[in-house]
Amino acid sequence: MTSRSLLIAAALGLLGATLPSAAQNVAPAAPAPPVDAVATVGAVQTTPAPAPAPAPASTPRPARPPRTSGTVAPEAPDAPQPPQPAAAPEAPRPPRRGQPVNVRVEFTVSDTSGGKPPVTKTLALTVADGETAMVRSESEAPNPGGGMRSAPFSADASATVEGERVRLFFSLDYQAMDSGSGTPLKSGVRARQTVLLESGRALVLSETSDPLSDRLVRVEVKATILR
Repeated sequence: MTSRSLLIAAALGLLGATLPSAAQNVAPAAPAPPVDAVATVGAVQTTPAPAPAPAPASTPRPARPPRTSGTVAPEAPDAPQPPQPAAAPEAPRPPRRGQPVNVRVEFTVSDTSGGKPPVTKTLALTVADGETAMVRSESEAPNPGGGMRSAPFSADASATVEGERVRLFFSLDYQAMDSGSGTPLKSGVRARQTVLLESGRALVLSETSDPLSDRLVRVEVKATILR
């Protein structure tokens, strides 16, 4: 044998002597876990955590119309309406017709001057109920200075019968001249009014005094229903 071979053999012998003692000093290894446990642990370690549930989708709110500062949106124009037929004109009302009776109206003027007996003048007219009558009477006298002077005695009357009464509207014009004095004087009465009269009874309308003399003029009226 060669020297190299001898060296190798010696080394192997030395190694075989040291191995049993080294094996006695090494601590026994832990037993291997069962196959099922290892698989379970691995499954627990490798299984990912469940993902969180997604949040419910929010419903979008409808858009609000823009606010206006004090202005109101114009309304839609109304649909055109068909033309309405013109209303028939009302028939004119017939004029009021009074009762089928007449009324006799008498005006009496008493003219007193200078202590003389009164001079009485009368004007009478007849008018239907609800109608109007007019009488014009006029006299003329010579004027000392020349020309003529007129002295009218006229009346207008409208009578309305109300039961046993008469509503009378009238106007009266009475003018007279006093030629007894040196200077003729002209005086008279003018009246326009409405009175309510009892049928057949006289009513004093006025009593007037002449401002330039002692002349007194008194006017009465009487309305009588003629049935």
